[in-house]
Amino acid sequence: MAGYDLADNPLNKIEWAFGAMECVHIASLALSIGTIAIVDMSLLGLGLKGQTPAKLLRSTEMLTMAGLGAVITSGFAIFTTDPLPYYYSPTFRLKVLLLLAGILFNYTIHRRVTQAGRAAGCGKNRRPGIAGDPGRGDFLRIVLRIYSGRILKR
Repeated sequence: MAGYDLADNPLNKIEWAFGAMECVHIASLALSIGTIAIVDMSLLGLGLKGQTPAKLLRSTEMLTMAGLGAVITSGFAIFTTDPLPYYYSPTFRLKVLLLLAGILFNYTIHRRVTQAGRAAGCGKNRRPGIAGDPGRGDFLRIVLRIYSGRILKR
């Protein structure tokens, strides 16, 4: 049975390939984080005016998913260049766990907070003084409300 030969990996054979894959990895991570940050700034009442967080989420979700897909794919390709040191590295394991936690948070709690912001009138159509209005500074209140029971009840 033949084993995996690191010398046959194109990222190890071609001098510039590993560096190019690192650039793709970092750029796609920046794309994902940037699109999520646009929605977060809107939830905080900063950033793009005139668009609700829910609308921004719908507008940016394909870019976020494309970036995330590229991060995972390029990360796996980089991992294959020398898998054992990565596998046994506690820092690498922490990185993977934090990535999984971030993905879980983004596609559960973050999404629900964004939808709750839309339903309660956050963003362009927000009117001060309405009870339950998630304006500036109330982002934490929405997250705590979701944590405290909405997710657990379903």
